Amino acid sequence: MLDKRDELINRIDKELFLHPLEYKKTYSKEVNLQNKVIKVLKQLFKDDIWFAKISDRYNKGIPDIVGCIDGMFFGLELKRDTGRPSKLQLYTIDKIKQAGGSVCIVRTVEESLLTIKSILMI
Repeated sequence: MLDKRDELINRIDKELFLHPLEYKKTYSKEVNLQNKVIKVLKQLFKDDIWFAKISDRYNKGIPDIVGCIDGMFFGLELKRDTGRPSKLQLYTIDKIKQAGGSVCIVRTVEESLLTIKSILMI
């Protein structure tokens, strides 16, 4: 019998297998990547995940998406294909990691799902 984390990991693996090219796609606009990641997270995890889109002009430096899955905090700093994180974003990423959270800079839906998978494997 699979435990909850194994079930979630299997869902990610299946999703990546079914959409290999689509999820490796990079985006020229960060908002397009963000919309796709949010759509996939909602569809794939339904009630098994909590997350929020944080990016707005008042929350500079905070990852674009923060959430929790199976009791584990994560942050996703989304970047378009050529984007680079700011010094403030790198500082915040470091502080989250020091506090025991997981956060990654991601450029594709695949990288977002692999980040969540790695969190579930801890």
